[in-house]
Amino acid sequence: PFYWVNSTCTIDYMWALALLFAGYIFLKKRNYVLAGIFMGLSIGSRLSSVLFVFMLFASFILTREPDIDKVFLSVVFSVVIGAILYLPSFVYVGWDLTFLTYDMGEMDWFGRAARFVYKNIYFIGLQTFIALLLMMLFIVRGFRQNYKDYKNILIFSLLMIVGIEAMYLKFPLEKAYLL
Repeated sequence: PFYWVNSTCTIDYMWALALLFAGYIFLKKRNYVLAGIFMGLSIGSRLSSVLFVFMLFASFILTREPDIDKVFLSVVFSVVIGAILYLPSFVYVGWDLTFLTYDMGEMDWFGRAARFVYKNIYFIGLQTFIALLLMMLFIVRGFRQNYKDYKNILIFSLLMIVGIEAMYLKFPLEKAYLL
C-alpha cells in the first residue's frame, strides 16, 4: 500500500524522479540536449536531484562511456537550468540562500542513526530486510555475472541507492523519501 499511495501522489519527488529518468534515457540515446533539459527540470522540481545528476555522470565516468565530454556538457546544462529555476526563490528572499534551510529539530547522531535504521527496516518490512541479508551472496554473485552487459545501469543504481540512503541519514524524516 505504501508504494501504491506514493505512486499516485503528485509530490515533488515523483516528478523529479520521472524527469531524472527521462534525462537518463536521453543520455543513453545520446540526445545530450534533451538529457540536459530533463535533468535540469528534475533539479528545478527537487533540489536533491542535483546529487543524482552527479551520480549519473559518475556512473558514465566509471563505466568509461564514449562521448564523456558531451555527457559532461549535458550535466553542466542541467545544473544551469536547475539554477535558473531556483532564481525566483533566491531573489524573493533577498538574494540569499536562506530558502534552502531546513529544520529537523534537535537530534544527536545516535538518535539520527537509530531513526535511520528503524525507518529503513520499517519501510521495506522486517521479513524483506532479513531476506535481503540472507540473499546478499546471491545478489553479489548476480551483480558480478551481469556486470559486463549492464554495467552502466548497475553502477548508476548502486550510486542512487547509496545517495538516497546518505541523504536519508542526514534527513530521516519520512519513509517516502526512500522511494
